[in-house]
Amino acid sequence: MVSFYNNIFNCNLKKVEAYGTSLYQGKLAGINLLLCPNEIANVKAQQNRQQFDIEVNDIETCLKKVADSFGQIMEPYNKEIKSASIIDPDGNT
Repeated sequence: MVSFYNNIFNCNLKKVEAYGTSLYQGKLAGINLLLCPNEIANVKAQQNRQQFDIEVNDIETCLKKVADSFGQIMEPYNKEIKSASIIDPDGNT
């Protein structure tokens, strides 16, 4: 997950030790991002509750990075409006 978000969105996630485990802090589109194991977060959701609409400079390069980083393209890439939905390696859209 750290590699995925750093490679695709330049989140600059850095390791932080807390609660007896490793967490990762950075920024996603200017918003603070924390990657935390489900065991610590006590998350039981079957699917993520938040989705972000993030604009990138070069969508084709971004989608290649998604595939190279074990992510998936959720629906066909719409070349007319240059829009795509992705799924990260943990299944978050």
